[in-house]
Amino acid sequence: MTWLQAKLKYVAHFAYGDALPKDQEREGDFKVFGSNGAYDNYGRANTQAPVIIVGRKGSYGKVNWSDHPCFASDTTFFIDATTTHHHLRWLFYLLQTLNLDQGTDEAAVPGLSRDDAYAKKVFIPPLGEQKAIAHYLDIETAKIDQLIKAKKRLLALLDEKRRALITHAVTRGLNPDVPMRDSGVEWIGEIPKHWEILPLRRILQTMDYGISESVGSEGNIAVLRMGDVDEGEISYDNVGFVDDVDHDLILKANDLLFNRTNSLDKIGKVAIFRNNFLFPVSFASYLVRMRCNDSVIPEYLNYLLNSLPVLTWAKSNALPAIGQVNLNPNRYSYIKIPIPPIEEQLNITEYIQTNTKKIKKLCLSSEETIKLLQERRTSLITAAVTGQIKIT
Repeated sequence: MTWLQAKLKYVAHFAYGDALPKDQEREGDFKVFGSNGAYDNYGRANTQAPVIIVGRKGSYGKVNWSDHPCFASDTTFFIDATTTHHHLRWLFYLLQTLNLDQGTDEAAVPGLSRDDAYAKKVFIPPLGEQKAIAHYLDIETAKIDQLIKAKKRLLALLDEKRRALITHAVTRGLNPDVPMRDSGVEWIGEIPKHWEILPLRRILQTMDYGISESVGSEGNIAVLRMGDVDEGEISYDNVGFVDDVDHDLILKANDLLFNRTNSLDKIGKVAIFRNNFLFPVSFASYLVRMRCNDSVIPEYLNYLLNSLPVLTWAKSNALPAIGQVNLNPNRYSYIKIPIPPIEEQLNITEYIQTNTKKIKKLCLSSEETIKLLQERRTSLITAAVTGQIKIT
């Protein structure tokens, strides 16, 4: 291979994007690009076409492409025909191999340093080979992208199947021949005749707000926050800590937590505490703890409260706040829900667990395939732009 090697600064100039005027209407034919891609429209462009947009702040280092003139915002750099004499599509692929997302966290807002990017050394093939490499990668990455898209679609279908399975089980039961009756609740519809409809508060011992103290990275007691509760389970990846908490606010196994304050897509979501963490665990004030009485199995109630009809009700009854929504716990406690006999709750819970495990296994397989395809895509681009494979 006889390709030249040079610093990126001699290959392309990273031009700064512009601040989007706040007092002008967001209308027009030109896409506005931020670090994470297109997010708005505007009446004029500040680039030529085609153009590469590189994230500078926020999702820094992310490399985007536009076939049309666009408005590159002030959180981005851009590269078009005015800032490089090399083939733009080849350069688009080259930039994806340079780990530009490994910027600096030293500034108040982490970002990509232009000088750091300029210092990276790259191989520069002749213009004809640049065009051939870009053409080759357009074809081959499109094939991989189609496979990834198909797998992601399968994941979406599996998730829909999981949600439908849970919703049917907790609102209709498992016996298709059981006599049905009108629940008297429009969004629930018919339920098995022998089931009860009760307000949530009737099946709870207590509902408690969490602590309002600030959390740190060290302490004796872990504190769950609103981002730690999702899809019926608790994540401990980002928990905070405090030194001391009122003993009554320490979670016990089978306590349920619901999001009373969060984004609209997460409001009302519930998770069950399984007492499987190394530290005692409490919870922040944006969460509410629910402790069940003997008329309901916590695992069953966890499935029920995360079912589509209940979450839809929660969203419709949440009140907007700045950047999020709030669901009043007292209002939530009056939601009417279907409650089967205890033995039936056990059977439904076992049925859901058995069948969702099968679905999860299929999801994990698809996710692993997506990961391998993404790795294949990255390796292919790297091999092409570094001359490891001959392309003519």
